[in-house]
Amino acid sequence: MKIATTLILLLISITVFSQDKWDRQDKADWHDADFAFYQGDYAFARLLLEPLYTKHQDNIQLNFELAACYVELESESSKALTLLEDTYRKGHKESTFYLAKALHQNYRFDDALAKYSEYQSYPQKEQTQARIQKCIAESRAAKKLIEEPVDVQVTNLGPGVNTSNQEYVPIVTPENTQLYFTSRRPNSTGKLKDPNNEFFEDIYHSSYNGDSWGDAVQLGKNINTKTHDATVAISKDGQQMMLYRTNKNLTGGDIYISTKNGASWSEPEKLPENINSPYQEASACFGADNSTIFFSSNRPGGYGGKDLYRVVRLPNGEWSLPKNLGAAINTPYDEDAPFMDIDGRTLYFSSNGHQTMGGYDVFKSTNLFKEVWSQPENLGHPVNTVFNDIYLSLDAGGRKGYYSSAQIGGFGQQDIYVIDFIYRQQTQLVIKGQLQAANGNPVSGSITVLNDQTKALEGVYKSNENTGKFIMILNPLVEYSVVIESDGKGSLKDELFYLFPEEEETEMELSPYILLKQ
Repeated sequence: MKIATTLILLLISITVFSQDKWDRQDKADWHDADFAFYQGDYAFARLLLEPLYTKHQDNIQLNFELAACYVELESESSKALTLLEDTYRKGHKESTFYLAKALHQNYRFDDALAKYSEYQSYPQKEQTQARIQKCIAESRAAKKLIEEPVDVQVTNLGPGVNTSNQEYVPIVTPENTQLYFTSRRPNSTGKLKDPNNEFFEDIYHSSYNGDSWGDAVQLGKNINTKTHDATVAISKDGQQMMLYRTNKNLTGGDIYISTKNGASWSEPEKLPENINSPYQEASACFGADNSTIFFSSNRPGGYGGKDLYRVVRLPNGEWSLPKNLGAAINTPYDEDAPFMDIDGRTLYFSSNGHQTMGGYDVFKSTNLFKEVWSQPENLGHPVNTVFNDIYLSLDAGGRKGYYSSAQIGGFGQQDIYVIDFIYRQQTQLVIKGQLQAANGNPVSGSITVLNDQTKALEGVYKSNENTGKFIMILNPLVEYSVVIESDGKGSLKDELFYLFPEEEETEMELSPYILLKQ
């Protein structure tokens, strides 16, 4: 029996490592792929492994690493499962862990838990106990959340927006008619690829025609460059957009801001060093009144991985030093993609460190008092899946959200979905108006809104420089004071009292404000 076992192990070893029929280039590619795999560079490893697999399908270690790349990159879930079942049957021990993850990604949670338990029993293994325990917790959480789904409807935005390429970071204007998002497509501005053989990111734009989102187009060359340009956030008045641009050597990037000029966007300006650092800042959002910015960063001094921070605008117009949101929000893993609701208290974000179903899940937390945040709450299934679910942003009314997900059944890779939060009542109104001069010409100005009862600042909105139009998001049944100011055109004050609109009406339009020079 001992001789037979030794012979089997010898045969496995020969099958795994024999490269007698490999040419010099294949051996070099395998060396680079194997190194990249164990460095965690799964995208580059996959790029090299896939061509090798077509010629050397009998190599167990190659098959294992390719399947593990699929699992880590959340792609080809069915193919990964088939490959790993084969390498597991042939005695490849490390396949047990990735087979468990592949079973999890195929929603077979009991089978996944059994394989994790088996892997734990091995005396020698590559995965840490902490990672194994985290994966076990994810399978248990996923099983529970799927058994108790929340009352939402998740719908793919369709072929006007999504393609077989990656689409992510959707941001929608307050009136819900314009959508901006990031994609990697062959028609990118420079038509160039990054070191992982993927096209550089560009920002795309789609308009809602009343029934569906139209075919997306690139936003323009003053926004998109030959390398990475990605959506980040849009202000509550729709007049400012934050975007991400990579640096010249592609080792990092920073957040920029652009202002709406009529139908176009201005040349982006880099935000100051209080927000951007030598590390990575790729996600951010505006606070409810644009005087606060929340952002993610992997800078030193946090809790680990990416943390969420905030800065506030000081009376002199500068931004404050960044403040970490603390241990209630941040974990030793990654917190990313913040979005502040219109109420100014509810923060949505994605995390792979809190109790997730796998990968990133979307959570929400409420600001209870100053720097105190509530325990983050998982938004549940079907919002969250066993894949990465990230970059949630809500529309002005709070009833619908847009996010990106790699879930099964999409057009390929990350797609953009809309969530109808059926259980939420829409409480905000989209208020449209316009500033005009006495001669009827449009005026650029600011609209400051104060709550008459609490005296709190509800928001500062800006009118479009070319059209004079503005959008405000306000609650009904609240008395407001509105102060409108425009350089060289004068100012005025108004009192507003909003009743509930007609049933299912979510928008109201004001008569134009006429500014007279004083």
